[in-house]
Amino acid sequence: MKIGKFAGAGPETEALLQGGVAHHVAGRLAEAERAYREVLRRQPAHARALHLLGLIAFQSGEAARAVELFDRAIAIRPDFPEAHDNRGTALYALDRFEAAAASYDRAIALKPGQPGAHANRGNALQALGRGPEALADYDAAIALKPDFAEAWYGRGAALSVLKRYGEALTSHARAISLNPGYAKAFEGRAVALHGLRRLPEALASYDQAVALNPAFAEAWFGRGVALAAWDKHKDAVISHDRAIALKPDFAEAFNNRAVSLMQLGQPEAALASLDEAVLLKPAFAAAQTHRGNALQALGRMEEALRAHDAAIAAQDDYAEAWSNRAHVLADLGRHEEAVADCGRAAAINPDFGIARFNLGMGLLRLGRFEEGWPEYEQRGRAQPALAPRPYPQPLWTGQEVRDRTVFVYHEQGLGDAIQFSRYAAMLAERGAEVVLAAPAALHGVLATLEPRVTVIGERERPRDFDFHCPAPSLPLGFGTVLDSIPAPARYLMADEAAKTRWAEVLGEIVRPRIGLAWSGNRTHKNDANRSIPFERFGGLMSDAADWVSLQKELRPQDAEAVLGGGVRHFGEALKTFSDTAALIEAMDLVVTVDTSVAHLAGALGKPVWILLPFNPDWRWLLKRNDSPWYPSARLFRQPAPGDWDAVLEDVRRALPGFLEGLRR
Repeated sequence: MKIGKFAGAGPETEALLQGGVAHHVAGRLAEAERAYREVLRRQPAHARALHLLGLIAFQSGEAARAVELFDRAIAIRPDFPEAHDNRGTALYALDRFEAAAASYDRAIALKPGQPGAHANRGNALQALGRGPEALADYDAAIALKPDFAEAWYGRGAALSVLKRYGEALTSHARAISLNPGYAKAFEGRAVALHGLRRLPEALASYDQAVALNPAFAEAWFGRGVALAAWDKHKDAVISHDRAIALKPDFAEAFNNRAVSLMQLGQPEAALASLDEAVLLKPAFAAAQTHRGNALQALGRMEEALRAHDAAIAAQDDYAEAWSNRAHVLADLGRHEEAVADCGRAAAINPDFGIARFNLGMGLLRLGRFEEGWPEYEQRGRAQPALAPRPYPQPLWTGQEVRDRTVFVYHEQGLGDAIQFSRYAAMLAERGAEVVLAAPAALHGVLATLEPRVTVIGERERPRDFDFHCPAPSLPLGFGTVLDSIPAPARYLMADEAAKTRWAEVLGEIVRPRIGLAWSGNRTHKNDANRSIPFERFGGLMSDAADWVSLQKELRPQDAEAVLGGGVRHFGEALKTFSDTAALIEAMDLVVTVDTSVAHLAGALGKPVWILLPFNPDWRWLLKRNDSPWYPSARLFRQPAPGDWDAVLEDVRRALPGFLEGLRR
């Protein structure tokens, strides 16, 4: 803020005023205030004394009182540029950015050529989201004062908001060269480096900022954001904690702290942090929708829905909130509404890959394949690892392939690889030479697809090929709709030598054999909903059958129950899926959760009963107990979220009929 120069009062009043200014400049605010008040006692309409009292009020943390005093000064002297400028700064501190910008406009109109007023107006415009105008003001300030470090910093911050990170970096470097101890410039530089995905350098710059100013809450916050982007969530929480300790009303830090806590698998702690964020800032849309995510993780679905509704009420064009709300609706079984919400999110932001991907899966789950496959192709925007590989050869989307080589490659889970491998055989049937890149564990079984399908390592590629295609994109190229799903009775085979080995290991057939798989990949994002603790199968396993584990690995919480009896477990003997396929061939029935074993059993044509959560994966569709992908499959669905007891009871009731059918 500017004190200004004064002249024109009576000698005694002027002397009193200048004495107050001397105290003010020396930091003796109480003495300065007494002098200014004495001036006003003598001359109540003294604009300069009112202005100076406003400065003291602002310096004392009373921004609202400062605005009142500046207003009184301006009412007496409307052409007082410093009062307009300082009024703008006080309004800015009160987050009244429109009014602040108007005050700076007036100050510049009254006294052109003031670099500080231009920089201040740039700050207000930046806060209003008017980045290009803010940038023009910073440029004007720098043109008037090339060594104005604060204007170079503001310019860099505006450029970062505009995602012109390279230019922002240059601007912050200039600010630092002018003022090597300028902590805010190091923080701004870190933001630009983060935007350029140069995270180690960004963290180093944040560290420089907090070394220069340990009480710089915003730098600690930014450091936490960068750490989270680098998947260092424990450290991110610590950094956000430091920001909150310095600034207890820092709603954004509470919010981002919660995001990292969610990544650490701590939804209860995340919810507590988000409760603080929305208490501080009720209309904070991001915190409200993140709160919905935490409530969903805790199984509190109706509350989660209300939290997302609050986010949308605060910001109805918030695509992430619509997308997150769709997740909750799907978990509640309201799939048509979920698809509508994903569509709304995608309409707001057509580049929002997660919403487009989820829209695709929602449409596929509803059996609307013609609409769903194109949206499912957006999965690469949601997860870059799922994007088609950038080969110069064209992507296969249905072109003629006779006498051409088509390179098909694994993209997602093992179950997906098994499910979509049928299309590789179909390409071969159309006359193509097919090279299929897949995980090593699947090579043996996939090699039985078709003679013209060559299986290679998942990170390998053929020397020459004409087209390429990720395996999950093949249904789109074939124009698959619900009624045209290719579903041969079986399309994979088990190794004969392995079948012989298992026959010897298992011994004489005394009773029907039932294979069990109760858990999938523990790193799968939906593992908690699709895996079942083994102990819950206790009421299912009667003496009417021999029970065989198809699990390679046992989770610690399952090991004691499995090894304690009731099921034969072979563990490490299941080295590859060829071993598992041969063991499945020795079963009369496979009972499994939604995991790769379900796909393998279905692809082998083995009777398979698949136990599904209330909100199933898209490929199992809705409200049916069969699968158009696997003719030998029967589906058992949760009637309510988390209700595995009902599913296992349905299986228990169905088993006698199945076993009787085997005897007949």
